[in-house]
Amino acid sequence: MSDLCVLGEYLIDFTPQGLSERGLPLYAQNPGGAPANVACAAAKLGATSAVITKISTDPLGNFLYEYIKGLGIVDLRGVRRSNDPTGLAFVTLNAEGDRDFVFYRDHCADAMLSCDDIDLSLIDECKVFHFSSVSLVAEESRAATVFAVQEAKKRGKTVSFDINYRALLWNDEEKAKAEVEKVLPLADLIKVSEEEAVLFGGSLEEAPAYFMSFGAKVVLVTLGADGSCFYTKDASATVPTFPVKTLDTTGAGDNFMGAFLAWIIKNGAPVEQLSQDELREALRYANAAGAICASRYGAIDGQATPEDIAAFLG
Repeated sequence: MSDLCVLGEYLIDFTPQGLSERGLPLYAQNPGGAPANVACAAAKLGATSAVITKISTDPLGNFLYEYIKGLGIVDLRGVRRSNDPTGLAFVTLNAEGDRDFVFYRDHCADAMLSCDDIDLSLIDECKVFHFSSVSLVAEESRAATVFAVQEAKKRGKTVSFDINYRALLWNDEEKAKAEVEKVLPLADLIKVSEEEAVLFGGSLEEAPAYFMSFGAKVVLVTLGADGSCFYTKDASATVPTFPVKTLDTTGAGDNFMGAFLAWIIKNGAPVEQLSQDELREALRYANAAGAICASRYGAIDGQATPEDIAAFLG
C-alpha cells in the first residue's frame, strides 16, 4: 500500500559530463522524468510511493526498469512493458547550471500508456495522486491520464498537478493551455514555475487566482534562487531557499515537489487544512530538497535524503 501514486513519464536524461580528450561533449545516462523523479524523491524521504507508467523492453528501457527496481523503494505494480522505444531527453546546461532540453519522444513507451494499463488498486490505496502535463501531450497517454485523475478524484484522493510545461513537446501553446485547462478542475494542489505562472495565468500576481478559480486549494510557485511561494484563498507567503553552488538544476523542481508531498503525507492533514505556519514549514523543507538536488548531478541520483535536509534545516 502506497501513500503516493504518480503517473507519467520515466525516461533517460542524457546529461552533460564535460568534454572528451578531443573536446567533444560527453553525456551521462541518467534516469529521469518528472513523475518518476517525484516518486523517488518522496520515497527517499519516507513516503511510500507507487508509479504508473510504461517502460520499453529496449536496452534503455531495461536499464530504467532495473535501476528503479534496484532502488527498492518504489512500488512497481503499475509498470507495464512495451516494445515501443524509450523516451529520451538531451539536457543542455549553461554556466549557472540551468538546464534546457531536446526531446525524442515520438511514440515512446510512456506516451503509449493506455486506460487499460491503469491499475486502479494503486489509486484506491494511495492518499495523494500526482501527475504532470507531459503525459497530456500524446493522445494515448492523455486519455489514460485523464481517466486516472478522474478515478482519483472520484475516490476522494488529494490530486496534485505539476504543470511542467515543455514548449518543444507541445509545439502549440494554445493547445497546451486548452488541455491543461481541462484537468485543472480536478486538481487540489497545483505547482508551477514562475514562467509557467505567467504563461498560464497571465502574470505572477494573477496566476494564483486563475488556478484557484478552477478549484485548487493550494498553489505553489517555484522561483529558482528566490525560493518558492504558496497561495491559498486566505493567505500567501514567499519562503527563501538555501544558497548552494548549482551544478545541474535537472530534477530540482521534482525534488522540491516530492519533498513537499512527503511532508504533507507525514503531517496527515488534507492540504486545504494546513495552516500558514505549516505551509511555510513544508516549503522550507521542499526548498532544501530542491537546493540539494541542484548542487548535484542526476535528477534521481542527486536527490536529498532525510539526513541531507536535516543538515540544511539545522
